[in-house]
Amino acid sequence: MSNKWNKKEDEILRGNFSSANWEDLLEMLPGKGEGKITGRAVKLGLKRESELIAEYYDDEKDAWVVTYVNYNKVKSTVSTSYPAKGGLSLIEAKERVSRNIGKAIIDISKPKYQELIEKIGIGLHTKELESIFYRMQLETFFINEDDPKVEEYKELLIREINKTIDQKKKGQTMKSDWNKEELKLLVETDFTKKTWEEIKEMFPDKNNILIIQQLHELDQTKFKNGSIYWKEGNSPAIIKEKPKIKSINKDELPDALSPKHIQEVLGISRRKTYEMLEDPPFHALKLGRLIKISKKSFFKWFDGE
Repeated sequence: MSNKWNKKEDEILRGNFSSANWEDLLEMLPGKGEGKITGRAVKLGLKRESELIAEYYDDEKDAWVVTYVNYNKVKSTVSTSYPAKGGLSLIEAKERVSRNIGKAIIDISKPKYQELIEKIGIGLHTKELESIFYRMQLETFFINEDDPKVEEYKELLIREINKTIDQKKKGQTMKSDWNKEELKLLVETDFTKKTWEEIKEMFPDKNNILIIQQLHELDQTKFKNGSIYWKEGNSPAIIKEKPKIKSINKDELPDALSPKHIQEVLGISRRKTYEMLEDPPFHALKLGRLIKISKKSFFKWFDGE
């Protein structure tokens, strides 16, 4: 087998490595073995998605086993086990493992976030900054520091920190003194009957933090559509309640339900709905991309009959 690669062979590899069948690729590049093709692809910066070979339930391990071919540096076969006690489906088992890994990464990252906040200033904690930081940890945990994605998240963090600093400065310049009329309103108002938007309208020349500080001192931490969250060492935040899921009258639903109906009845995300419909426990008809579900079959399953 030849170790040298000519321009024509490189062109063939660039045009076909990511999509061609492996057997076809070997025919296109006679004299090049699997190792040489994979090694050359790595040097050229080419990538190929892993290919699923098999997935099955192992009764002895009480786990789903997924086997696929990986093309990372060398072609290799890799098997992954997903614990599935209690009759979990493969999708459910994968989601559980993903949640556990995500929780572990967040736990590991908490001290890092606290260190970041201490360095830039305790008062600069915001929900958005915290969210960006943990998304960065989750999405870059298993990649190299020089990966472009890491730099993108670092830039995003810096922008958010600068934005928070600007907001703090702006808040400090706002009027912080409370006059008698405002203090009277604060004491006499039942804020549990006011939405956060209505509360802000009551004090138009005060920013959110000033209002929250006063409400917190008066132990008025609940309002109509949410509450105040204020943990020592963090900046105050408003926690708004999510709108309640609307009630659904099944008698008003059509006999042939859509995935949207299933999503609304179960109160789950669109992604989870379509994952369920890949192998539904009730009768569903698939016509191309169109999916219709028997209302009778669905509610029979839903009611546990």
